[in-house]
Amino acid sequence: MTLASRSYGRQPTASEFYSDVAYRTRESQKTITLMAKEVASHLSEVSTVLDGVVTKGSELLSTLQKTTKTYTVEQEAQLVSNFEDAEENLCELHNMLKERENAAVCDHELHSNNESVVVCAYKATMRKIVDLIQVIQDIRWEVMAHAEDYNEHAGEASSVEDLIKALG
Repeated sequence: MTLASRSYGRQPTASEFYSDVAYRTRESQKTITLMAKEVASHLSEVSTVLDGVVTKGSELLSTLQKTTKTYTVEQEAQLVSNFEDAEENLCELHNMLKERENAAVCDHELHSNNESVVVCAYKATMRKIVDLIQVIQDIRWEVMAHAEDYNEHAGEASSVEDLIKALG
């Protein structure tokens, strides 16, 4: 059974066939437009969540910079490991979103406004991920600066020779 025979119960005329093709093309474009808007909306929600996490991370960083608390070597190792894992996972997410953005650019069915809406949403989300990675790196470095093993040697060396003696 052909596509044409399902619609008409007989072979369609050329006019009916082209009319059906045009209708299905319009319907496909409507579906693509709805999907593009849905993807952009979802990515916008993700960006909003990431923005909130970046803000909270910046607040945490500010608090860490003001504190005199030190971390044990074990605490530092655990925290640094967790932050590095988070950075790695976020990098993987960024790469996945980059691949999807490239797929949207290469998709021949995604035209003009639909493409720009989707691509802009991916770019905005990836920017937020990069911002979050930067905040996590800053927090990780701040934790390492507050570690006992770092603080044991802080301020002792006033020259290269003193530094070598302190480390040796």
